[in-house]
Amino acid sequence: MTMLRRILCILLTLSLTLACTGAAFAEPIDDVVEMEFTTYPEAPQATPTATPSAAPTSDPGATHTASPNASATPVPTPTPIAPLSVGSRGTEVAELQSHLRVLGFSCDAADGIYGERTYDAVSRLQSYLVLLNSRGLVSYTRLSTGVADSALLGLIKSGVPTYYSTLSYGSTGTQVTRLQYRLSSLDYMLSNGIDGIFGVTTQAALKDFQTTNGLEATGTADKATQELLFSTLAKKCADPNARYPYKLIVDVSEQRVYVYEYSDGAYTKLKARFICSTGTKANPTPLGTYRSTERIDEWHYFVDYNCWAQYAYRIVGRYYFHSVLFKEKGGSPTSSSVRNLGRRASHGCVRLSVADAKWIYNNCPKGTAVVVRD
Repeated sequence: MTMLRRILCILLTLSLTLACTGAAFAEPIDDVVEMEFTTYPEAPQATPTATPSAAPTSDPGATHTASPNASATPVPTPTPIAPLSVGSRGTEVAELQSHLRVLGFSCDAADGIYGERTYDAVSRLQSYLVLLNSRGLVSYTRLSTGVADSALLGLIKSGVPTYYSTLSYGSTGTQVTRLQYRLSSLDYMLSNGIDGIFGVTTQAALKDFQTTNGLEATGTADKATQELLFSTLAKKCADPNARYPYKLIVDVSEQRVYVYEYSDGAYTKLKARFICSTGTKANPTPLGTYRSTERIDEWHYFVDYNCWAQYAYRIVGRYYFHSVLFKEKGGSPTSSSVRNLGRRASHGCVRLSVADAKWIYNNCPKGTAVVVRD
């Protein structure tokens, strides 16, 4: 009985507890105020900007924060090259003149003075650049003004292509002139032989250049030869006498012309012997050694004597090597001049057979040494 009462008391206590708890949840709390809330769109989130790292400094504690809007450092514009023209002077002119020598447009010394000869050399270079431009090798369309403008000076500094075409015996024109200028500047031929004609003189000079510079002595200016010739690596002529393949000796007492070939540093090899007629005792051929020699013309008319001769080649002044005489150009030689070969008979010139006069005319370059002895 006592146990039953205890159980009933426990159940009654639980019932009362539950009833009080439900009432507590059902009643509002006086100090809580209800409010309405309006929902707005979320503001966009700013993307954090990375702060560049400061460049290292000698002070470990120093920092430098770069501005996010700082622009890149501008590339400096190249300073235009000042043009050179007649009247200019200085190291820039001397440098230009040195390039003109190497490229084959001058054989003058680099004296730093822009004169008429430098003007002419620059004009020749400009004409050459226009030719290269037509082949798409450079971009240059200036006329031959003789003024070294910034475009031309810039091309020189970057490098001008040196090869344009292969040249050989019989070639003519500006490219041959350029070849001769360069051979002359290297002492392989005289400047007075620059004529734009690829003849015996030019061929001999080119062969000597090829031999001296370790190339096959073909006498043809091919691409490999020109690329070396028009460069600072080209070697100068070791022996300037090699520019002249022959030396001529006129022996008046023997009435003979001896042709000596240059070999191993001297004119010791006898190449040919020609019979001749020198001047009479009343009109002698002047004795001496001469280097003013040059070709005159294939047919030469002597006004004072109303006659013709073939293959006139100057010895000195009005004294020539030439063939036997002709009354008419293109006719037959006079029998007396042919018969007198081997004896004094001329007015001071040295007469030869047509074949021998032609040989000298074709094979002895301007400046060939001629010795007239008794």
